[in-house]
Amino acid sequence: MASHRVDDFHSWRQYDTSGSIGPQYQLAVNASNATSWISYAGDPSLWTLRIDDQAIIPIRLLDNEERHCQDWIQKRYPEMNQIRLNGSYFNKTWLSSPAINRVPTDELFHFSHCILAVKRYIKAKDTGKHVCGRDIDKKHVQHCLDALDWWAFPEGRSGEDIPNSNRTFWWRTKVCFD
Repeated sequence: MASHRVDDFHSWRQYDTSGSIGPQYQLAVNASNATSWISYAGDPSLWTLRIDDQAIIPIRLLDNEERHCQDWIQKRYPEMNQIRLNGSYFNKTWLSSPAINRVPTDELFHFSHCILAVKRYIKAKDTGKHVCGRDIDKKHVQHCLDALDWWAFPEGRSGEDIPNSNRTFWWRTKVCFD
């Protein structure tokens, strides 16, 4: 990796990763810092993209279960997979375009992401190792549990619409790193 400091990137976020081993920072990648991130990251073959949460992670942290889930997402959501394949997720031009707020999706996307988020949380807590700080963030997992509860128990739902029922998604690339 090039010799940049975390402070070189203005939109990084540090989650509470105490008690867990893994990348310490999560950076929002946007049009203003995409070029800097590419120079910082070095060899692109060392990184991969988790489509469901738009997280760029060190490829060495992608286990077989996660790979299987990402393969399923890539097949089910070809438009999102194309974003991955052509590198739009860290492309300055695409990240500054209105297209990032109109990625085609369906009602199952958020549901499947939440299942993966809960699985990641449990795995991180069981092993003491996380892939992204957000993977062990209690607020994020609570949001996902609330969403799963909304889907599982339709009687007494609060709110009227199924999350992501508008069939578009707001893409937000982030990278998890030390």
